[in-house]
Amino acid sequence: MNVRRGHRAYFRRALRAADLHPKYSHYMQEDGYAETFFARIGYPPVKSMDASAYEGSDITHDLNDPLPDDLRGRFDVIIDGGTIEHVFHTPQALDNVFHMLKDDGIFISINGMTGWAGHGFYQFSPELVWRYWQDTRRCAVETCAAVSIDPSQPTIHVADTGKRGARFRSKRLTGRWYLYYVVRKLSTANDIPQVTKVQQGDYAATWSNLENTQAQGAKN
Repeated sequence: MNVRRGHRAYFRRALRAADLHPKYSHYMQEDGYAETFFARIGYPPVKSMDASAYEGSDITHDLNDPLPDDLRGRFDVIIDGGTIEHVFHTPQALDNVFHMLKDDGIFISINGMTGWAGHGFYQFSPELVWRYWQDTRRCAVETCAAVSIDPSQPTIHVADTGKRGARFRSKRLTGRWYLYYVVRKLSTANDIPQVTKVQQGDYAATWSNLENTQAQGAKN
């Protein structure tokens, strides 16, 4: 839990807008972690997960590995404030998050999108949100956006451009930006154990159009 001094005015403004106590110290705890913050904005007790127990997490599990049965369907909300970019086996990590959620559960992700070279293994594209979470897992995408580390920059909401054969262009994203998204696991979601193949939207649209053209040509 660390809000830079130059950014605390934005933090207080957001708290006031939600009718919450605006003082930064109100949300801090001695060890520097975020359980107090979540409790004081109204969350139920938080369980933390880490690959190692060295920082005292509640659950020790490496997201590179499949889940144990006792973690499946266990959580209403999962918040990834910058973890999966540090996990080498990203598809397994995403599958793990999906299977840890209850039906109607929410996943909130904030990972590097651009400007973070050297920070973790990966930086992520909005295509991951639309193709893995929406098309393949059949979850509802509530929000998908580019968010700058500089809070004075406006949030850029990212639509699903892949379906029309286009790509999101990130020409305005100078500096460091996060990919911020929120998805809801529907009761009708695709519950297969592991996702092994996801295609990029603009390529899939191109292939589909070509196949339709060829099929129409064969009929003529």
